[in-house]
Amino acid sequence: MIDNNNLFRYTKKEYAETFIEKGLIFFNSLEYYKNYQSDKETIKDEKEGKIIFRPSDESGYKIHIGAPGLDRITLESGKDIVSGSVELSNTYEDIENFYIFCISQEFNKDLYEEFEADTCVKIKDKDEFIRRSANALKSLKYKLSYYPIKYYSEKEDNLETNLPYYLLKRSKYEHQKEFRLCFYKEYDCKQKKYNQEISFIDQDSQKRIIIQAHLKNLGIEVGSLKDITEIIER
Repeated sequence: MIDNNNLFRYTKKEYAETFIEKGLIFFNSLEYYKNYQSDKETIKDEKEGKIIFRPSDESGYKIHIGAPGLDRITLESGKDIVSGSVELSNTYEDIENFYIFCISQEFNKDLYEEFEADTCVKIKDKDEFIRRSANALKSLKYKLSYYPIKYYSEKEDNLETNLPYYLLKRSKYEHQKEFRLCFYKEYDCKQKKYNQEISFIDQDSQKRIIIQAHLKNLGIEVGSLKDITEIIER
């Protein structure tokens, strides 16, 4: 169950101590999570900063590559595509300039393993934590934003959503109940543009092919958090 007053940070004990004592927070770019140096999908998300739509064969959704009126999608070689494998996506440009700090809105013992953590830091005053983080970033001329993540199904067409893509994640991550603190390093969010691409899986090679497409962090110290945190060990 989501806790509206508290936040939960799953991490290693040594990092938890510096987080509490100094308020040391590392903001990582969306690109960092997209290219995370591990195949652990609970942390790495190759679709970060991107919204995906995978229409099913039964959806009646028609996509034509080439001349209008074709009744199926084919490769230039004439080979058929794997049924149900078409993927449409919109992506933010310059995701390396958008930084996030990820925490959970829920205490869940399963998240220890997912985040390779042995400690959970409970932040007992969400509003005060956000205020301190905002002040620390303000001194660096950055403006903090903060939001709960909105989860979506890839089977539904959300490509025209009004929500920023950095606040969207696929429903496979919904159990993490993520809350994000974020800021742009160089650009205002209203200036962000999108790249659009279509991809599919080649029936013979089983590889995904893109056919239309136009590891940094920032550490800040917000000061001691001892008065608003407590440790929940695994």
